[in-house]
Amino acid sequence: MRTLQKPCYSNNTYTLYAIIRSAASEIMIFFRCDSKALEDSLCKRVIVTRDETITKWLDPESAAVSRDALAKVVYSRLFDW
Repeated sequence: MRTLQKPCYSNNTYTLYAIIRSAASEIMIFFRCDSKALEDSLCKRVIVTRDETITKWLDPESAAVSRDALAKVVYSRLFDW
């Protein structure tokens, strides 16, 4: 498995990743999951090919879309009966 390095973005990007990291530890209590797995699912994309598995860091916009999609699913499951 190959992991690509975290891209070099501005301080705002690292702020987004830091917010996701700190929130993941609190959210994992409600989801009963590993905080590292939650953080990876929001900040990384896994590409599986025939020969290898590649893990790629998401850009800030894509990470925000992942975060918003998770929030939408949680809201839907809580309030849509």
